[in-house]
Amino acid sequence: MSGQIQRVREIEVKTDTAGVPVSLVRNGRREEITAVCEHWRLADEWWGKGVERDYFRVETSAGLVLDIYRDSTSGGWYLDGIHD
Repeated sequence: MSGQIQRVREIEVKTDTAGVPVSLVRNGRREEITAVCEHWRLADEWWGKGVERDYFRVETSAGLVLDIYRDSTSGGWYLDGIHD
């Protein structure tokens, strides 16, 4: 996939009451999420360890399309991909 980043990075995400992301901080800058394009859940066994994540493909006020996810175990949010 063109424009995909190679390393997952933890990010700060603000959500609405339903848990849908509304803004994020990336590279020290806050970006509003202008659209949620897709939402999917991953629940799987990875090397004997359960993995459960909620993924969102979002558009931001900076004009980017990002794949972000929330890890259900840690509660942390991560940037998984940037699309051009």
